[in-house]
Amino acid sequence: MKLIQVVISLVTLSVLGGIPLSVHAQSFSASGAPSIAQTVAQTSASEFFNRGLEKYKRGDLPGAIGDYTEAIRLNPKDADLYNNRGVALRRKGDLPGAIADYTQAIQLKPDYARAYSNRGNAYTDLKNFRQAIGDYDKVIQLQPTANAYNSRGDARFKQGDYKNAIEDFSQAIKLEPKSALAYYNRGLARRRLKDNRGAIGDYTQAIQLDSKNADVYHSRGIARSTIGDDRGALTDYDQAIKLKADNADLYYNRAITQRKLGNTQAAIGDYQKAADLYQQQGKITDSQEALNQIKKLQ
Repeated sequence: MKLIQVVISLVTLSVLGGIPLSVHAQSFSASGAPSIAQTVAQTSASEFFNRGLEKYKRGDLPGAIGDYTEAIRLNPKDADLYNNRGVALRRKGDLPGAIADYTQAIQLKPDYARAYSNRGNAYTDLKNFRQAIGDYDKVIQLQPTANAYNSRGDARFKQGDYKNAIEDFSQAIKLEPKSALAYYNRGLARRRLKDNRGAIGDYTQAIQLDSKNADVYHSRGIARSTIGDDRGALTDYDQAIKLKADNADLYYNRAITQRKLGNTQAAIGDYQKAADLYQQQGKITDSQEALNQIKKLQ
């Protein structure tokens, strides 16, 4: 009977370009000043850009993509337009389309850290970690922020390179000491290397910075259970369930701990709750496994 691990979802950010008051022209008349036609096109592109951004914020992805596309038609040399359309396409699930737009933005603006970061996120979504890490390397060269190191650490973690992921998360912590995310991510990587005590230390720091994240309590509970601190694990599972009462894995893992502590009726109650939630979520095999554990206790 194994503990069910927390589903790991390391956080990376997709960054939209800012809202410009106007989109600068890329071509000029012979006199060096924009022509009247160019000025009209610029204004129109800016209007479509801003309208697309508002639609994106409302969740109207097709509308946002349509407006960004029209803005690009009017001003095809503006890197922000491609970047923002790429963000909308990624959110819509069109990862190849998003990557094509980020690539175009980078071609227009080779030092565009935002587009490199967003393309790295899309490559990570596609599990193309080598390409993602290459993009994050470039981001770190241009703008060595905590988020950049977190993102590269995420890709390295998912690639199975836990040692270097820890180095990235540690660098993120140096740059942003109050980043609960970086501590949590480093804790996950340390646990993969079987450094449970180190992981517990990181989870504890993350909780001190953000006490409302159920996944951190869950992860610390698993680590505590692994080293034999079942009462500590039980406390963590209790807190996690208060924050996320519909998580079947939490009830299943708490049931294991209750069982180890000799609390048979409490374990049965948790297995039953886990079985019910798994059933509701369509996880029939998991539900049956929880019911099988109840039979063993009766």
